[in-house]
Amino acid sequence: MVATALVGLVLYEGFLRRIDQKEFERSILTTLGISMILLYGMQYLFSATPLMVDTAYGFGGIEIGSIRMTFTRVIAGRLPSWPCRALQFIAIHAVRSRDAGDSRRTARRR
Repeated sequence: MVATALVGLVLYEGFLRRIDQKEFERSILTTLGISMILLYGMQYLFSATPLMVDTAYGFGGIEIGSIRMTFTRVIAGRLPSWPCRALQFIAIHAVRSRDAGDSRRTARRR
């Protein structure tokens, strides 16, 4: 934790402090660049070596015009939609239950 604070202090003093308040775009680009360097550097240092894995899906896939997608890419593209749908369902029902609670409270006041 102390090491992280020191790295942040060095980066701030070295790059961000010298930027004027009028140079907003430059400060955003500098911050983005530093974050990308830190992110990819940590991924390089601490991530595992990628391995090829054989699956039952093989190289079969679907073709739409001149575009061909393997089944593994189709599955990987659809998987993130399920948690998003679940969160959407929860949010909709939370708003509905809150609205229903508000209308019950309003009816009690009358």
